[in-house]
Amino acid sequence: MVFAGVGLVALPLDLVQSFLGRPVAVITKSEYIKRARGLGQRAAAVKARPWRCCMAFAHAVEEMVHLGWVPGPAFPGFALPEVAT
Repeated sequence: MVFAGVGLVALPLDLVQSFLGRPVAVITKSEYIKRARGLGQRAAAVKARPWRCCMAFAHAVEEMVHLGWVPGPAFPGFALPEVAT
């Protein structure tokens, strides 16, 4: 339990150092909007990544069924949706 006491004593020092070392540059509103738009685009790309991976797997399985490598239908009652590329 000695270490818990040390951590509680060191926490305020860490918080003060974090506050003093914070970025102090001010950006304009247009720069903020530009950065926010870029962040939103990257977030949308990351969010879409699992769906694209799932669809690629589903297309690969359907192709294997078509080639006769896998007894089909692989996913009964499942139709692949049209994906905009």
